[in-house]
Amino acid sequence: MTYLRVNDDRLAVLLLLVLGFLMTNVAKYDLPILPKSYATSTLNRSSFPADFVFGTASSSYQHSSLCLRSHIFGFMVSFCSPRVRLMKMEEDLAFGTISPTCTQEDVGMMNDMGLDAYRFSISWPRILPQDEYGGFLSARAIDDYRDFVDICFDEFGDRIKHWITLNEPWTYSHHGYATGTFPPGRCSAWQQLNCTGGDSGTKPYLVAHHLLLAHAAAVKLYKEKYQGAIGITLVSQWFEPYSNSVKDRKAALRAFDFMLGWYLDPLVNGDYPYSMHSLVGGRLPKFSNEQSEVMKDSFDFIGMNYYGADYAQNAPQILIPSYTSDSCTNLTSEN
Repeated sequence: MTYLRVNDDRLAVLLLLVLGFLMTNVAKYDLPILPKSYATSTLNRSSFPADFVFGTASSSYQHSSLCLRSHIFGFMVSFCSPRVRLMKMEEDLAFGTISPTCTQEDVGMMNDMGLDAYRFSISWPRILPQDEYGGFLSARAIDDYRDFVDICFDEFGDRIKHWITLNEPWTYSHHGYATGTFPPGRCSAWQQLNCTGGDSGTKPYLVAHHLLLAHAAAVKLYKEKYQGAIGITLVSQWFEPYSNSVKDRKAALRAFDFMLGWYLDPLVNGDYPYSMHSLVGGRLPKFSNEQSEVMKDSFDFIGMNYYGADYAQNAPQILIPSYTSDSCTNLTSEN
């Protein structure tokens, strides 16, 4: 379950599974009869009060090529292939294989569940497919992202009045540039994680910095030209101290700072958490005064994706810098 926080003391709204709204008109579709495997009798609108916004979501990359079961294997091979890890804009990942029956099937499920809202993502390469300079490693991505969302706002804004700029930017910066488990598969060679190059001690922070600035630029544009609500969706585990020791309690707080605070603190306070400044030092990019002011309160709501919890245990600082160890914590699900 996720939580939607709205500025100006307006009513906060709980959404099941996902943040964001796209109010769906299902009456205009000829709805198919759904197979029993898609039964929604145990999870539907009637399970919640009338003032609860009940919704679900899909992600473009994960969903577009999975409309038919036969596409699953081919899609995963494409997603994990070296070509994709090298961030080449391959047609199979950028454009997917969209079945003409997928939309009707999805809308049929929405209708059966009685959804009030549906969130979906718009894949950047489907709008602007060119790849020139390494994505968010470059500050050029900030203006290009603003141009991308301007196209989306202009094209779909008459129907969509609630927007999320970025979904889980931590996942992109961490998995893509600290551990290399997601495209573009970048990390430091000494970590021996089979990456295609990179620097886990600097690049995750640089990418996150540019993502935050791109978000702020998108929000500023939206507020100046369009009408509606706009926010961002973050992700965080919950962290409990491994023991009652002072060191472990501080380690749990640092774990929050390095995952949730990394993005939330700039959005609220205009700067990164103190613990990150202290431990990362000069490797942490800095906001100018102007950037900090634009960043602060650059949201109408904050979405929160939550998947589980870990214990945080104090760990010594290592000499070789990496985001994966900079927080000086060891995380474990067992105690």
